[in-house]
Amino acid sequence: PGSFAIVEKNVLVASPELVFVHKACDASVAELAELGYELCGYYRVSDSAPDGFERAVPLTTAAKLHAFAVKMGSARGAARARKAALYVANGSASPRETHCSELLCLPHALGGYAFELPRMNCEVGVSTQTPQGKTRKTLYCDLYWPKHKLAIEYESDLYHTGHKDIAHDSRRRSALGAEDVYVVTVTNSQIKSVVDFDEIARLLAKRMGVRLRIRTADFRVRQLRLRTELLGGSRK
Repeated sequence: PGSFAIVEKNVLVASPELVFVHKACDASVAELAELGYELCGYYRVSDSAPDGFERAVPLTTAAKLHAFAVKMGSARGAARARKAALYVANGSASPRETHCSELLCLPHALGGYAFELPRMNCEVGVSTQTPQGKTRKTLYCDLYWPKHKLAIEYESDLYHTGHKDIAHDSRRRSALGAEDVYVVTVTNSQIKSVVDFDEIARLLAKRMGVRLRIRTADFRVRQLRLRTELLGGSRK
């Protein structure tokens, strides 16, 4: 049950959950989690789009991916699908948001920093000043840890570069700061740089009040392998 969607008479299409399990037969956990983010997110990868992806609606959730893989029992790919689904967060809006979350949250054994999963594109209520007085509105944080009031805002190479974009981003940070939300800005070049991204990870750990205790002996090798798997393409 739930393996196929009926499109029309005698025409069925594999469900996102079944695709996830099938893909687990020939993908690493990191690559599979990347697919999970896409299936559970607001984008679809597209080579024809200028920035490498198009806006879309989520097709499923991480919980549904995991539950379906559990039902598949010992079927080929099911065990890896169950493992990968645990590292998928709902609501990502771009491949780079996905990569940022995976690099931070995958376990040390897979080359990540083992942070808890963030809420992706999470609603945060803020107060703004208008001529009529103060009003409340909702902002969306790319990656957000509510317990720590900590947010990551990703700035791509294609956007956030003009004067209007910079001013808009500054106002967003000020509004979030007024709600005691600490905002860390991450750029594409920082994600690509091992040194820069390591500094970001340590800053996040400090703000969360945790220590980065990486005991995996060959962590740097695993980290580079993960970065090659995720960042090998040119999507922004």
